[in-house]
Amino acid sequence: MESQGGNIPVIHISAKFNKNIDLLEELILFETELMELKENKNGQAEGMVLESRRTGDNEAKSCTVVVHKGTLKIGDYLILGDNYCKVR
Repeated sequence: MESQGGNIPVIHISAKFNKNIDLLEELILFETELMELKENKNGQAEGMVLESRRTGDNEAKSCTVVVHKGTLKIGDYLILGDNYCKVR
Protein backbone atom coordinates (compact mmCIF):
# COMPACT_ATOMS: atom_id res chain seq x y z
CA MET A 1 0.00 0.00 0.00
CA GLU A 2 1.29 3.43 -0.90
CA SER A 3 0.31 4.83 2.49
CA GLN A 4 2.71 2.33 4.07
CA GLY A 5 5.59 2.94 1.68
CA GLY A 6 4.60 0.32 -0.94
CA ASN A 7 3.59 0.68 -4.56
CA ILE A 8 -0.05 -0.47 -4.45
CA PRO A 9 -2.49 2.46 -4.56
CA VAL A 10 -5.49 2.42 -2.25
CA ILE A 11 -8.79 4.14 -2.95
CA HIS A 12 -11.79 3.94 -0.67
CA ILE A 13 -14.86 3.37 -2.85
CA SER A 14 -18.55 2.67 -2.40
CA ALA A 15 -20.71 1.49 -5.28
CA LYS A 16 -23.76 1.89 -3.07
CA PHE A 17 -23.12 5.60 -2.56
CA ASN A 18 -21.28 6.12 -5.90
CA LYS A 19 -18.21 7.34 -4.03
CA ASN A 20 -14.86 7.58 -5.89
CA ILE A 21 -15.87 5.20 -8.72
CA ASP A 22 -14.65 7.71 -11.33
CA LEU A 23 -11.38 8.10 -9.39
CA LEU A 24 -10.89 4.32 -9.42
CA GLU A 25 -11.43 4.23 -13.19
CA GLU A 26 -8.90 7.03 -13.70
CA LEU A 27 -6.36 5.25 -11.49
CA ILE A 28 -6.75 1.98 -13.42
CA LEU A 29 -6.22 3.75 -16.75
CA PHE A 30 -3.24 5.67 -15.34
CA GLU A 31 -1.62 2.48 -14.01
CA THR A 32 -2.08 0.67 -17.34
CA GLU A 33 -0.31 3.53 -19.13
CA LEU A 34 2.42 3.72 -16.50
CA MET A 35 3.05 -0.04 -16.62
CA GLU A 36 2.80 0.01 -20.44
CA LEU A 37 0.29 -2.85 -20.44
CA LYS A 38 -0.73 -4.01 -23.90
CA GLU A 39 -3.61 -6.19 -25.01
CA ASN A 40 -3.13 -9.64 -26.47
CA LYS A 41 -5.66 -10.06 -29.27
CA ASN A 42 -4.75 -13.69 -29.89
CA GLY A 43 -5.32 -16.72 -27.74
CA GLN A 44 -7.87 -17.92 -25.25
CA ALA A 45 -9.26 -15.49 -22.77
CA GLU A 46 -8.28 -15.99 -19.14
CA GLY A 47 -9.58 -13.92 -16.29
CA MET A 48 -11.29 -13.63 -12.95
CA VAL A 49 -14.97 -13.71 -12.11
CA LEU A 50 -16.07 -10.67 -10.12
CA GLU A 51 -19.70 -11.65 -9.71
CA SER A 52 -21.99 -14.44 -10.83
CA ARG A 53 -25.71 -15.01 -10.51
CA ARG A 54 -28.47 -17.39 -11.47
CA THR A 55 -31.93 -15.95 -11.11
CA GLY A 56 -33.79 -19.28 -10.98
CA ASP A 57 -33.55 -23.00 -11.63
CA ASN A 58 -34.51 -22.74 -15.30
CA GLU A 59 -33.29 -19.21 -15.96
CA ALA A 60 -30.09 -17.87 -17.46
CA LYS A 61 -26.78 -17.71 -15.64
CA SER A 62 -24.69 -14.57 -15.90
CA CYS A 63 -21.37 -13.30 -14.59
CA THR A 64 -19.10 -10.29 -14.66
CA VAL A 65 -15.46 -11.03 -15.48
CA VAL A 66 -12.17 -9.20 -15.84
CA VAL A 67 -10.09 -10.60 -18.70
CA HIS A 68 -6.36 -10.75 -17.88
CA LYS A 69 -5.11 -12.45 -21.02
CA GLY A 70 -6.46 -13.02 -24.54
CA THR A 71 -9.70 -11.79 -26.06
CA LEU A 72 -13.27 -12.65 -25.14
CA LYS A 73 -15.69 -12.45 -28.07
CA ILE A 74 -19.45 -12.63 -28.42
CA GLY A 75 -20.42 -16.26 -28.92
CA ASP A 76 -17.48 -17.64 -26.89
CA TYR A 77 -18.24 -19.94 -23.98
CA LEU A 78 -17.06 -19.26 -20.45
CA ILE A 79 -16.20 -22.32 -18.41
CA LEU A 80 -16.30 -21.70 -14.68
CA GLY A 81 -15.64 -24.91 -12.80
CA ASP A 82 -18.65 -27.15 -13.48
CA ASN A 83 -20.68 -24.28 -14.95
CA TYR A 84 -20.61 -22.62 -18.34
CA CYS A 85 -22.35 -19.82 -20.17
CA LYS A 86 -22.26 -18.19 -23.59
CA VAL A 87 -20.95 -14.64 -24.00
CA ARG A 88 -23.63 -12.22 -25.19
